[in-house]
Amino acid sequence: MERKLLFFKNERKLRPGDSRLVSSIVSDIMGRSKVSVRIASSHVEVSIESKTIDPSKLGKLERLIGRLIEERVPGSESETTLSGAISMYRRYMESERFWEAHEILESVWRRNRDRGLQALILYAAALAKAQEGILDGVLRILERIRARGETSIVNIDCARTQALRILEGKRADPVKCLSIT
Repeated sequence: MERKLLFFKNERKLRPGDSRLVSSIVSDIMGRSKVSVRIASSHVEVSIESKTIDPSKLGKLERLIGRLIEERVPGSESETTLSGAISMYRRYMESERFWEAHEILESVWRRNRDRGLQALILYAAALAKAQEGILDGVLRILERIRARGETSIVNIDCARTQALRILEGKRADPVKCLSIT
């Protein structure tokens, strides 16, 4: 089974606190149990396992969430160089696509196990948890960054502030918490 990412315009002004309810409704509509929903200020990201998506079901999702703006297979865009991966990470972070930011660095990190890269991956994962409305997950991940001593790369106080903005349904500026070039 293939995982797909569906991006919908957040026309209903959904907030991360709505994530679990939307996930349950999406799961019912799609007839699937493995659904993740991350809600950004401008879009709603639905991650689902499916080879194909029935157009009538997609129409129901559009009525629930908003217009479909993109459909993609995660990992279809990869970057092998560190500088290229960092550049893509920054773009994803600026676009509130935190799960993809996490994914783009993970393959590079697996090759070299750099602790700084791991901190960036964890930060993106924490913000993805914020989009899912899971505050305790955010705090747990940020504490892992602090415990690893990687606070020169990710400013934890700034990161916590950005995560809280996301949880409130506001646009965050996650890149300002980073010390990367």
